[in-house]
Amino acid sequence: MNQKGNIDEQLVQAYEQSEYQLIRPIIPIILNESSGDIDTLLIDNNCFNGCLLTAHNPHSQLLSKKENAKRQQSLENWLTEQRYEWFYGKSVDPKGKWPDEQQLLILGMGKKVGGDLARLFEQNAYVYLAIDQPAKLEWVLL
Repeated sequence: MNQKGNIDEQLVQAYEQSEYQLIRPIIPIILNESSGDIDTLLIDNNCFNGCLLTAHNPHSQLLSKKENAKRQQSLENWLTEQRYEWFYGKSVDPKGKWPDEQQLLILGMGKKVGGDLARLFEQNAYVYLAIDQPAKLEWVLL
């Protein structure tokens, strides 16, 4: 067992080596690095933080494209009901072992709500972003 709970070390590495980015506008999100472009996006939207997360492949169990799309729509519906705004993004496994996953940068979402939402959608982790801070992979221990 590692500091990430019961998550396999190879899976931890897959998360840490994934390439995260926003689609529109195109902004790379590099773990453990801050980004002036992300800071500007947050400031322009009157936020100081946000969470990048997905509803795809719960607990890293591969689902069909159709099932992932249904789960992602459920996440968007929840966010709409809660009046959150978001930008679309994606995560890419540079080794090609995992399929690309649609991500949402949810504006104004803090770590607690981000963790709760990741748990609700059965995710192992999400990326937390804040102005003048490095992008951080936050693990959701069950």
